[in-house]
Amino acid sequence: ESEAHEEQKRMVRAFLSKYEKHDMGYYERPWNKDKGFESLLKLKYEYQWGTEVQFGLVYGKFVRFDIFGRSKDEIQLTDRCPLVAIEIVDTHFHSREAFKVLLETSRNIPLVVAYYFIPVAPRLNCVKKPERSNGYSRIRLQCYIADGSFWFRNERVEEMAGVAPESPDVYYNFIREKLCADGYIRPSN
Repeated sequence: ESEAHEEQKRMVRAFLSKYEKHDMGYYERPWNKDKGFESLLKLKYEYQWGTEVQFGLVYGKFVRFDIFGRSKDEIQLTDRCPLVAIEIVDTHFHSREAFKVLLETSRNIPLVVAYYFIPVAPRLNCVKKPERSNGYSRIRLQCYIADGSFWFRNERVEEMAGVAPESPDVYYNFIREKLCADGYIRPSN
């Protein structure tokens, strides 16, 4: 991975560990008018965060996340208290196989895989400390995986483009091409 990737990973993890409560979301367009922050996921329980965390699947297979968090105090695994992974993306996106596994896993358990794209930071991805000591920090995201789908802000790819996860190769190619075309991923050297 690039030096920018490693630096951003350290910064985001330190930010997550510093504050107890987090609000992950995005800003609605138009950017120049009232900037309404739309919340995707509010983490009100204190989370424990790690980097390069292996997440075990079945039969000895695992996925390694750049940043992974789970509630420190709540043992329940629900939509209110999901597992949260953050992938820092600079020049490389998931392989097709890893992407399919993440979609399937998010369909079966409360797992949110958020993407922090370095090429569009801080315009579309950034972190902001809480305004008050008991407030929520804000983590601005544009894309994530949840409920077995890939999302751009609050819209599933299925609804946006008519491409279904049941055709995994077409689904993956559409997402990868859109991310590259929109400047979310830098070409690798």
